[in-house]
Amino acid sequence: MIINGRPLLSAWTDFVASIACFRDLKIQLFFRCNVHGETKTHVCTDCAKPFATNADLQRHIRSKQKTHQCVCDICGMSFSEKANLKSHMDSHSGAANHKCNKCGKIFRHRSSLSKHKKAKHM
Repeated sequence: MIINGRPLLSAWTDFVASIACFRDLKIQLFFRCNVHGETKTHVCTDCAKPFATNADLQRHIRSKQKTHQCVCDICGMSFSEKANLKSHMDSHSGAANHKCNKCGKIFRHRSSLSKHKKAKHM
């Protein structure tokens, strides 16, 4: 029997492999190990959390610091990342200027648009 141009056994094997991969992924994430061969060699000296890249480790360290360099001029809230401040500023503007290019629905936050696209258009 052929399904989607592939033999049934091949489709079944891929399905079983994806379930095994998901199970392994959950186990690896639980133990903070390698995910799909990605070695997490950069470790935080404070909490021992491992990261795949030095950039991820540095972002983690900045997020833990008491002094945040990016401060909102409107409410005084502070952020360790400029991107987080930019996203926060959307909440003050009240403007919904993030439009879905598939269905035209408009969102106030970029993250809401991303979640919408993943849920509705993928």
